[in-house]
Amino acid sequence: MDQSDDWSGRRVGKYQLARRIGRGAMGQVYEGTDRHLRRPVAVKLIPADPETLPRLLREGRAAARVTHPNVVTVYDIGRDRGTFYIVMELVPGPTAQALVARRGALPWTEATALAAAACRGLYAAHRAGLIHRDVKPANILCPPGAEPKLADFGLARPALVRTQLTHANTILGTPEYMSPEQCRGEQLDPRTDIYSLGVVYYFLLTGELPFRAADRAAIMFAHCTAPVPDPRTVNPAVPEGCAALVARALAKRRADRYLDCRAMSEALAALLSGTGIELPALSDAQVRTPPMSLDPGEADPGPTVPIEPLSLGGTSQQVPVRRGRWRTARWALVPLALVLLTATGFLAFRRPPAERAAEVWPLGAPAPGAVVATPKPPSEVGALAREWGLPAEAGRGVWAAPEPYWFATAGPAQSRALTLWDANRKARVLPTTANVLAVAHPPGGRWLAVATADRRVSLLTGPEFAPAGRIETDGPVAALAAHGPLLAVATGTGVSLFDVSNPAAPMALTLSGTACPGALALAFSADGSFLAALMPGVTVQVWDVANRRERVRAVFGGLTATGFAFGAEPGQLAVVGQRNGRAAVFAWNRVGQEAPHEVRGPPVVSAVAPARPRPELAAAGGGWLGLLDAFGPTGGARPLGNRLPASPVRVLIAAPTGKHFVCGYEDGAVDVWAAREGP
Repeated sequence: MDQSDDWSGRRVGKYQLARRIGRGAMGQVYEGTDRHLRRPVAVKLIPADPETLPRLLREGRAAARVTHPNVVTVYDIGRDRGTFYIVMELVPGPTAQALVARRGALPWTEATALAAAACRGLYAAHRAGLIHRDVKPANILCPPGAEPKLADFGLARPALVRTQLTHANTILGTPEYMSPEQCRGEQLDPRTDIYSLGVVYYFLLTGELPFRAADRAAIMFAHCTAPVPDPRTVNPAVPEGCAALVARALAKRRADRYLDCRAMSEALAALLSGTGIELPALSDAQVRTPPMSLDPGEADPGPTVPIEPLSLGGTSQQVPVRRGRWRTARWALVPLALVLLTATGFLAFRRPPAERAAEVWPLGAPAPGAVVATPKPPSEVGALAREWGLPAEAGRGVWAAPEPYWFATAGPAQSRALTLWDANRKARVLPTTANVLAVAHPPGGRWLAVATADRRVSLLTGPEFAPAGRIETDGPVAALAAHGPLLAVATGTGVSLFDVSNPAAPMALTLSGTACPGALALAFSADGSFLAALMPGVTVQVWDVANRRERVRAVFGGLTATGFAFGAEPGQLAVVGQRNGRAAVFAWNRVGQEAPHEVRGPPVVSAVAPARPRPELAAAGGGWLGLLDAFGPTGGARPLGNRLPASPVRVLIAAPTGKHFVCGYEDGAVDVWAAREGP
């Protein structure tokens, strides 16, 4: 199919094409009619060859799984005479791009409501395990008197995959709206869409793009290095809150952006509070996901789309994407081209101070001049007393730490250090070679695993946490878990298991079963007999550690997972999240031997953690913190305090004392709470 060809008046499958209504880099869009159902449709035609057709089919099926009021529904996919086509609902009305072209900058309330609608659509896509990768005003449809809809999932890919090159050696996406990591060809996750939506929001507020240059390379370089402009310099009518939201969404580092589209949607809704504009609530039931399946041998209907090449679950071998040496080499020349452009004066952008390279110390070395956040004063909430805490941004990452420490933090931003905190508020700072992504340690063990952004996992041992070895990974690490001498590592290609008895020479162990790309969290059971992975969707995969074979693969339809945790007894596993506007808790008392059952829980649960040796789990959400009886016969929760800070709890750690709880909030603050009476 030639992109210049006009297919108006032709037939594709059972669809009669009328007129061409759009054309882009990936294909052409026609208004058409389903000749069988007599239904108006939009048909997108994409050139396909034997190599790309299987991928297009998988991606089309994945996009069809998303049904949401703010997403254009995919009706059908197929192939006709060498042309791949996607059939979608026909949405009348202009695009957001056309609105701004006709009217200029939109009123801030209208721009905010429009961005919020797109954010709700992205939330649905991310829940289905997809990232859009091409969020822009031309892909936001604005039907009169109806909800705006996010369109064109032609570039959508499974979450946590690398940016893709086309056969023409160009990167997929629209440079004006691409995130820094997408410009650099790095591994992508849903936060790349948050950045692109931030660019869209800036455009709606100002009628201009934040970064403009003469060519694609210059624009991409600006996304990676140039400071984020304040939209108020272009449109003084933009409120300060809108400008702050733009700045956070357009942060160069993914960790500095909104955690997910739920958080960004809440921020957009907060801007409109008091204006009389009410936004629809996020509804998990609007995402069509497969029913829960407990048959490990069943073909995977899970939320992510298989991609090639794929690292089979558990293997430690790095499987590179096969693009050909010349294609890879040409892409490798892009950074050099950008440097040459800068040197010759074509670019006037400067790297922001926060992104300058910092002095690097090896892990475990002394920390000259390390800055440690000042603890917050104590306070009391219900049956809880806040003994101390850290201010916002101090704990951008929070993890459990080996005794005598209670927890570890990575913050403030760009600190390139891991800070260990003990019960006496004393801190030990371990400078790192790059920003910390994940931390794990075995219960009762004296070794620590630290994953950093330079794609390595460092193994630290002894009371001084001296470097003893490291593991090179095939991509950024999303999660770690440890038990005894075993370390589980999750990257975008799968879960790998290592025996680190000899840290200087970690030994890879193969996990059998279906590959699980994009794991969000990992956990070992209390006795180390099971390893579980939580993936987008929500899918939970459990392995029997003794024989390293897959035991269970369960898909929970309609659930937005906020966490999972093993209980005090072997085989106890709980998955918590939100469904239909309230908390949902599913638990196994004997994982692999019985189906999970739903447990009565509180209205909101945003974080959960083991509270061993207690039979309950520690849980928090909606301003409360307490104990969740996930494995008892009746379920239920017992709050210890219900007036916690407004920022949602994203990380919860039960300290070894049995009555202390560490809460890591979305804004980066950390609190240490103590039950005034034994829970």
